[in-house]
Amino acid sequence: PIDHSLSWGKRHASPFRASFDGVGLRGWNLGEANLVKSVELVARDESWGTYPPSIQHAETLSATGSFGFRQGSVRWQTEVTLLDEGWKLACKVEAATPVDTNRTGLVLLHALDCIDQDLRVEHVDGSVSQMRFPRLIAPTQPAMDIRSLSYAPADGLWLELRFEGDTFEMEDQRNWLDASFKTYCRPHAMPKPYELVPGKPVEQSITARLEQRPVQVRIVEPPVASARVPAVGLGVPLGSPLPTDAERNMLRQLAPAFFLIEHLLGDSLDS
Repeated sequence: PIDHSLSWGKRHASPFRASFDGVGLRGWNLGEANLVKSVELVARDESWGTYPPSIQHAETLSATGSFGFRQGSVRWQTEVTLLDEGWKLACKVEAATPVDTNRTGLVLLHALDCIDQDLRVEHVDGSVSQMRFPRLIAPTQPAMDIRSLSYAPADGLWLELRFEGDTFEMEDQRNWLDASFKTYCRPHAMPKPYELVPGKPVEQSITARLEQRPVQVRIVEPPVASARVPAVGLGVPLGSPLPTDAERNMLRQLAPAFFLIEHLLGDSLDS
């Protein structure tokens, strides 16, 4: 865990806390306020499959490792810099051979405490938009072409998040039953998959700066469902191992409405 005191002028605030796990920061808190759920380096293939990171070397605020893409290895390194008013997470990614990816880079999750709060968006072209985090689930991206986001994560605090190295955009994760908003690199409108090429590293960073301001977070009542919730089931790839007894008990508790058997037409039915 990281404990680091913020300073504004000559005064020091209570220390913030966060955990660095090599590929990102998790649970950035100041006192009882959850400022950011997580920010991490992710690697997704051309089918949106996620590659877990292999960590070769890790220190308190830096790490190196690789992602084992099907087409070859992708090396990565991360470094956290602690600032008087926050932190900066920087990453560098480079492929050993050309690999296809839909997203390889930094992703940040905002807590749902942001619902209906004022949001200032600085775009890549320098223009600024004033909006709010959506109260109801947004089917489209609430913010696009992002260079920085600024909002109040808690009473008396103002947070600026600055994104460098790529164009970022935000989506409402409640569309997928996740309790967060996600700001990610590589806008969906850009062609996918794209190629990571040897000799052309991807370098990105997210910088978080916190300051004290006389701002107050709006108290928002959770929205009430106005329609029947659709049936929810599970997807199971063909050829998956049979569930264990513990997994069967968990499935009974979940009581999915259906199972979707997934099979890629290019694969053998015997696999």
